[in-house]
Amino acid sequence: MNAAPHSDPARPDSASLCPILRDGVNRTSGLILSFLLALAAATVGIGLLAVGTVPESGPTLSQGIAIGSLVLFALYLWRVTRTSKGILPILVIAGIFVFYFTGSIELTAVLIGLLFAIGEGSFLLAVLPRKQLVWFPMILLAAYGVTLAVTRDPVGAAAALIPFPPMLVLAQSTRRAAASEEGPTRVGVICATALALGATLAALTALGLYMQLGSLSPDALMGFTEELRAALIESITSAEIPEGLSPEMVEQLEEMTSYANAQNTVNSVFNLFPALFVVVVNILSAVAQMMQHASLRTFGYGDSVSERVRVFGMSLISCIVFPVAYMVVFLEGSDASSLVGTVAQNVYVILLPGLALAGVIRIMSGLARKGPRNLGCLFYLFLLVPGLLILAPFIPAAVEVIGHIYGAITSAIKPPEDDDPFGPI
Repeated sequence: MNAAPHSDPARPDSASLCPILRDGVNRTSGLILSFLLALAAATVGIGLLAVGTVPESGPTLSQGIAIGSLVLFALYLWRVTRTSKGILPILVIAGIFVFYFTGSIELTAVLIGLLFAIGEGSFLLAVLPRKQLVWFPMILLAAYGVTLAVTRDPVGAAAALIPFPPMLVLAQSTRRAAASEEGPTRVGVICATALALGATLAALTALGLYMQLGSLSPDALMGFTEELRAALIESITSAEIPEGLSPEMVEQLEEMTSYANAQNTVNSVFNLFPALFVVVVNILSAVAQMMQHASLRTFGYGDSVSERVRVFGMSLISCIVFPVAYMVVFLEGSDASSLVGTVAQNVYVILLPGLALAGVIRIMSGLARKGPRNLGCLFYLFLLVPGLLILAPFIPAAVEVIGHIYGAITSAIKPPEDDDPFGPI
């Protein structure tokens, strides 16, 4: 399935710029990938529309499509991800997580299909010759047509188009990053893709609300929000307490499901919804980018995935804003409800995952460059340090903030040296 190896003899250094040439892929690979892209986009549309339907007693068509799609995606990625072994486990874990909490195979297929379509579609858009790009809209039309044929909903079938705007942005941003020092960094590419994905989801959500409410006026939206808030509070307070628990456990559960606690929990979720939404679309965009990079390497465009394209690093501004937001959240306390406190909480949550990941990379890079004497403990560090991303993400985030600011200050005072105690920037 591989194309002929693509390399630029004038750029032997992997850290050098190597623009992505529009050499395309071989015919068989292109046809297979085009079919899977249309299937992935259709899976997104069919799965989302199936969520609101009343389930039948037996397997449904949407479930069959979801299962078949997941199998085909897994078979394709097993071939592609040999150049990036971490992608398939990430997708498997994400799929299990979604299925465990929702019990819906359709939503699981929606997640994997969305990632597959954005990642692999952006690869195809980035490498196809311009003469072949004119046929790419056929994939879009095929996805919409399949979704319409299955759902019989002309408006709802537009959900199949969700992957295409972020797919286009990821392709173009990656090409710019590979071609010019003035192009976006890896984080910049992720942010641009997330913006496109978020805007697309927001637009389709607005369309769905308009179809349901008949209006997008502030009063209509406020009324819908209050109804949703009341429904969530009701679902928490009406939760049944299992029998056979100790009196202490029953008392704790009754306190957790009280109206006051339920109201505080729901209000906190609503206040942090913008940040949670941004974090989710950022993570989705980052995983899709990993799939794109894997495909570029697999099909012979590995030289274009240069150091500039693949290195993940947060900006100095984010390292300055993060501690300021954290201090505001800390001073406001956990019950902060002011506008300033809510904004600070959202900023803190948005920046935390990226800074934590950059901090882990900084720690490992700093330890790896110390010399062979540290190799003995690296095995344990590769198990321990990534765990901080889940258990205590603030620690690696603080390392990145301190290290980045320290490096910026020292480089402004004197030329950078190789004895940075916080690792490479």
